[in-house]
Amino acid sequence: MSVDINLSSIFLGFLTLVVSAISWFVKMVWNKMEATQKELTDLKVGLPVHYVRHDDFRYFRDEIMETMKRIEGKLDQKANKEDLPKD
Repeated sequence: MSVDINLSSIFLGFLTLVVSAISWFVKMVWNKMEATQKELTDLKVGLPVHYVRHDDFRYFRDEIMETMKRIEGKLDQKANKEDLPKD
């Protein structure tokens, strides 16, 4: 029994290993990219639920400030009535 190994057999074996390693690496990168894409999609869906847009915040802030001004005005009127001398 003799082993007949020639240069082409060695080259094909080495090429098989290299192609297998490259395909494994590409598969890992592809899976990571798909996972990142899914996370990004989930973030896009959940973003309006967890955060308020700047325009909405400005609108609510203006409403709250207007309400606080009315309350302040009422308190000032009440304070002015209490400052008046009593008969």
